[in-house]
Amino acid sequence: MSSSHARRRVNLVFLLWTTVLFVAVISLLVLGYQSRSRSTARSWLDQAEQAEKSGELVKAERLLFRYLRLVPSDRDARVRYARLISRLDRSLSTSRQVVLILEEVLRDSPGDNSVRREVAEHLLLLAKQDQARAADALEHLTILNEVNPNQPEIESCLGRAEMYLRHFDKAAAWFSKAIQHAPEDVETASILATLTRDELKSPKQADQLINAMVDNNPRSGRALLLRHQFRRVTQPSASNGDLKLAFELAPDDLDIALAWANLQVEQGNFDVARTALQRFLDRPDLDPRPYVALALLEIRAGRPVEAESRLRDGLGRLPNNPELIYRLANTQIEQGKLREAEQQITALKTSGIIGPPVEFLECRLLVEQGKLAEAVTSLETLRAALAGGELSSEVDALLAVCHARLDQPEQRAEALRRLADRNLGQPTARLAFAQALREAGKLEEADQEFRALADQVPEARLELIRSYLAQPERITSLPDGVKTLERWLDELVKVIPDNSDLALLRAEAALREARTEEAVRILETETQSHPERPEPIIALATVWASRGEIQRAEQQLRRVPGASGARRTREALLAEARIWSAAPPEIAHRRLLELEADT
Repeated sequence: MSSSHARRRVNLVFLLWTTVLFVAVISLLVLGYQSRSRSTARSWLDQAEQAEKSGELVKAERLLFRYLRLVPSDRDARVRYARLISRLDRSLSTSRQVVLILEEVLRDSPGDNSVRREVAEHLLLLAKQDQARAADALEHLTILNEVNPNQPEIESCLGRAEMYLRHFDKAAAWFSKAIQHAPEDVETASILATLTRDELKSPKQADQLINAMVDNNPRSGRALLLRHQFRRVTQPSASNGDLKLAFELAPDDLDIALAWANLQVEQGNFDVARTALQRFLDRPDLDPRPYVALALLEIRAGRPVEAESRLRDGLGRLPNNPELIYRLANTQIEQGKLREAEQQITALKTSGIIGPPVEFLECRLLVEQGKLAEAVTSLETLRAALAGGELSSEVDALLAVCHARLDQPEQRAEALRRLADRNLGQPTARLAFAQALREAGKLEEADQEFRALADQVPEARLELIRSYLAQPERITSLPDGVKTLERWLDELVKVIPDNSDLALLRAEAALREARTEEAVRILETETQSHPERPEPIIALATVWASRGEIQRAEQQLRRVPGASGARRTREALLAEARIWSAAPPEIAHRRLLELEADT
C-alpha cells in the first residue's frame, strides 16, 4: 500500500513538474514570438514611413497594411493608412473604406476634430451619389462648427451638405458666409455662382458672383479655370480666353492642364494636348487622371493601341487602380479584344469593385456580341439606378448606339437629349442630338437646335444649310433665298476650309437655281481632288442621270467603291438606286427594275 502510494506521489510530482516545465516553455515561445512579431511590426512601420517619405506610396500602403494586421489597435497607424489609401486612389469605393476606418477611430477618440473633419469630407464625396451620406456629413460638420465657429472651410462644407440635401437657400447662406471669411476661396465662390444660376434661377446675380471671384483673385489660374467652366454653359467660345490665361499662369496645375488639353482635343490640336499632359506622368503623387486623359486623347486621334499603352503605363505605377482598369477594359472592347476586356472585368470584381462601372462594361460586351435588346434592357435598369449620377452620360451614349442599330430613331434622339442636357458646356453633344432629331423626322425641332448652335459650332451651320436644301419650300423664307445659303457657305470656308461637305452643298445650292453647269464644275473639281470619296462621285452621277446622260452617269457609277464586280456592296446598290431615281421617268423605271432583278 505504502509502496503504491509512494509511486503515485512520485508520478504526481513528476506530472506537476512536467506541466510547469511545459507551461514555461510555451510561455517562452509565446514571448519570443511576440517579441519577434513586435520587432517585425516595428520594422514594417519604419519601412512604411521611409517608403512614404520617398514617394513610394504603393509600397508604403502594403507595409502599413501588414503592420496593422499584427497591431490593429494602433490608432495613429490606422489614421495614416486611411490617409494613404485616399492619396493612392480617389474613387468612391476608397472613400467608403476611409469612412469605415476613421469612424472606428472616432468612436475611440470622439474629441479628435481633425479625424471628424476627414470623415465629413469623405462623406460629402459619397453624397454625390447617396443623399443619406450628406445628412451624416451634416451631423459631423455641425459638431465641428459648434466647437470652432466662423471657419470658412467648415462653412463651405456645411453649404455643400445642405446643397446635396437640396436645401438651396441654406446652402447659399453658408457659402456666402464662407466667402466673407475667405474671399480667396475660389472653389466655394464658383459653387455659389453655379447654385445661384441653376437652382435659385438668378443668372444676373450669378454672373456678378463669378466676376467678383476673379476680381478678388486676378492672378489666380484656378479662378480663371472656374469662370471658364461656369461660362462654358452659356458662352462657350467667350470662355476660352479665361482658360488660355489660366494655363499660362499655372501650367503645373493638373486640373487646369486637363481642361486645356480637353479644349485642344476638341479643336483637333492633339500634339498640344499631349505636351500639356505628359509633364504630369512622372510626378510622385500618382494621380491616374493624366493617364486616362492621354488614353482618351489617343482614342479621339484614332490610335487605340497607343491608348491601351498609356493605360498600362498607368497601371505599372498604380497597380489595381479601378479607374485605370475600367478605362483599359473600355479601350479593349473598342478594339474588339473582348476576352481581354472580360479579364479586366474579373480583376475589378476581384478587387471588390462591383456595381455601376462593372455593369456598364458588361453592357458594352453585350452590344459588341450583338445582343442589343438585352443590352438596352440592362442599360435602362442601370440608368434608373444611377439617377443622373456618375456614368450616366456614358450609359446614354451607349443607349443611343443601341437604338441606332435597332433602327429606333425616336429612342435614340431621347437618349441624346439626356446626354446633351447633362453636358451643357459641350456643344458637340447638342449637335449630335439635333442630328438625331432630324433623323427621327422632327425637322422643326432639329432646326431650332441647329440655329442655337450655329454661332458656336460651324458644323451646326452646315447642318442647317443641309436642312434647308432638303426642304426647298423653306428656302423662300430666307431673306435672299439660295443666296443666303451660299453666303453662309462662304463664311464656313474660312472656318472649316477642309470640310468635304462644303463643295457638295455648294453644288446642291447651284442646282436649286438650275445652275447645272456650275454644279457640274464644282463636283468634277471635288472628284479630282478627292477621288477616294464616293459622295461627290455619286452626286455627279446623279446630275448626269437627271439630265438623261446615261453613259456619263454609268461612267461615274463605275468609280463608286464596290459598284463593280459580281458582288456589289449594299452601299453601292443604294447609291445606284439613288442615281437612277433622279433620271427621267422612263429611264428611272427601267433601270430600277433591272437593279431589283440583279439584287
